[in-house]
Amino acid sequence: VSSHDRLSSLGSLGSLLGGSVGSSLDKTVAVIGSEKVIGKVLLTSATIGDTKDLVINHFIRLGKLNEKWNRDTVLIKAKFGVADTIPEVFTFPQRKAFKAVLASFIGEKGNIGKSFDKKSGVVSLDVTHADEDFAIEVNRLIYSELKSFFQDQASESANMNVAILTKKVDSIQSELNSVRRQLARRTDQSIGIFLNEDKVDLKSLAVKEQILLTMYGEAQKNLETFLFMGQSASSSTALNLLDVPYSPLTPTKKSKVLFAFAGFFLGSFFTFGFILFALQAEI
Repeated sequence: VSSHDRLSSLGSLGSLLGGSVGSSLDKTVAVIGSEKVIGKVLLTSATIGDTKDLVINHFIRLGKLNEKWNRDTVLIKAKFGVADTIPEVFTFPQRKAFKAVLASFIGEKGNIGKSFDKKSGVVSLDVTHADEDFAIEVNRLIYSELKSFFQDQASESANMNVAILTKKVDSIQSELNSVRRQLARRTDQSIGIFLNEDKVDLKSLAVKEQILLTMYGEAQKNLETFLFMGQSASSSTALNLLDVPYSPLTPTKKSKVLFAFAGFFLGSFFTFGFILFALQAEI
């Protein structure tokens, strides 16, 4: 069965990451299939049926991978506890098993399918697995992790711009204060008597002051904008969920067990029929 999810990802994401809507959708699809997102999902606890465990353990159990890994002296030693959520500290067997399961998810024929429509800005996410509860839960976790990823990206981008603009505002403020001090000194020194040379200098400083005031105002406005963006990034995202997968799902492939049973039944029926026909012919 395949759980299907659709996410809207329009121009706001493009402006956030840089580039057009099409390029932002390419990046969204690339992020979905990345180890950053899928790896985090695999090491997240989830309840499938009546069992709560890491997603990677659910996948190993449902796919009976331990039986397939019996001949591999390394993979057979791989065990994941609830606390094993940091790949950097995995043992060698854990790393090998983690990479094997990851490849099953994001490989060319993996469990994760993703595509997008440039015109509508809609990203489609499909998770295919024999167990529909597993497919639905993994789909939900991928969306949740993807949303968190883009929120973090938005917050990081806004904070970086805030840091740059803060330095710019401070620099302009410092220069403006310097010009104002020069104006004050020139005015005090002249004691109200201005020579032509003094007037030129004072006018130049006044113009510079106005320019700096304008620059300061624009920089301060931009700084406030990015401060607001940074605050709102933690509670908003450029992704919106359009379709929610729920049980029961429509199977995308015919059941092998059902077809095997049907084949056995029909084979037995035809065999019995042939034997009965042969006995009647002999009589």
